[in-house]
Amino acid sequence: MAKMSTKQILGIILIVSAAIHYLPVVDRLAWLGVLATFIVGLYLLIK
Repeated sequence: MAKMSTKQILGIILIVSAAIHYLPVVDRLAWLGVLATFIVGLYLLIK
């Protein structure tokens, strides 16, 4: 698995947070779950 640079990670977070702003509240909760899973996965990969 290729390690992602900090800029790539920040870019993804920016895109996701921008997407969250345009979604209804229910979808925001779903996105937060996906984002949390994604961040935990990245943390475990980098660790």
